[in-house]
Amino acid sequence: MNDLDQLTVYEQVDRAGMRHRLENLHDQTEAAYRTAREFARTLGEYSIKRIVVAAMGGSAMGAAFVQAAYQSAAALPVSICRSYDLPAWVAGAETLVIVSSKSGNTEETLSACAEAIARKCPVIALTTGGVLAEQARIHRIPCCSYTADYTPREAVAWLTMPLIAILDTLMVIPDPDADVAEACSILREGATTLGIGSPARRNPAKRLAGQLVQHLPIIYGSGILAPVAQRWKTVLNENAKMLAVCDELPELNHNTIVGFEHDEQVWRRSIVIQLRSDHDHPRVSRRFDLTTRLMLEAGINQDTVRARGRSALAQQMSLVQFGDWVSYYTAIMAGIDPTPAEVLDALKRELNG
Repeated sequence: MNDLDQLTVYEQVDRAGMRHRLENLHDQTEAAYRTAREFARTLGEYSIKRIVVAAMGGSAMGAAFVQAAYQSAAALPVSICRSYDLPAWVAGAETLVIVSSKSGNTEETLSACAEAIARKCPVIALTTGGVLAEQARIHRIPCCSYTADYTPREAVAWLTMPLIAILDTLMVIPDPDADVAEACSILREGATTLGIGSPARRNPAKRLAGQLVQHLPIIYGSGILAPVAQRWKTVLNENAKMLAVCDELPELNHNTIVGFEHDEQVWRRSIVIQLRSDHDHPRVSRRFDLTTRLMLEAGINQDTVRARGRSALAQQMSLVQFGDWVSYYTAIMAGIDPTPAEVLDALKRELNG
């Protein structure tokens, strides 16, 4: 098991340098928002009543963050389509379809884009290139192009900030400038407190990673942090190459807690991480407290991580950053290079074969 305070281990294990992208998330966020702002100013007027974001994986995760952070203030409904096919109600000029794919080659998203064009919906594309950029050129679709020569999970700001800028320009959400500025400030602080140079005795991400060793992580979140819990699951899958589970309050109080009666041997190899926010509904906060008591009575390993910041966006991004570092340190401790995801690449080759 690698010592996380031995700095030489990072160069040995993290050969693609994921640590540098994690350390610079605040810079990525600022650059993504600035680029997206410039793009959004070029958009024309739209007479729309609803918005659908067609995306998969990390691109869909960015949409989920925005949807959760601004749903209480959004002037129009924003839905997410994680599929080849758009819902039947997505048709005509009143439904804007935003298609987001970092590579530009995500086949589900390309299929949804083709359907949106065929159904005469206004379309906006977000991508680094690929087939999606070419389709945008052919069909004269506004395209927010960006450069991010790393994995989609590391490009979280590029998959989130453009949506915020577009929704603001279309007057769907209130001016987000202050939210983004706060998020960047918190991410800048986190780069110091959570980064590799911060020793484990002062680094909560390193300490939490130590608790995950040989355990199944189960991540709970609610409201604005429900998609962040999903994010923790996926980065633990992809970075640490481990199984992880996520669940959502208050829904889990209607089913999952009955499973606390399961064989103690199973729970001994599991750990529940609760993500909590000042934006949690008061009744959800009460449910978190009661659920914690139930877990303690059942002898379930559990811990809590609280979001930082005032705005919903800042609180989300604070725990996105925290979870990314936890997954990274979990991989490094086990001697696993966090960047490659060979099984995903193999599956894509099989699908294209």
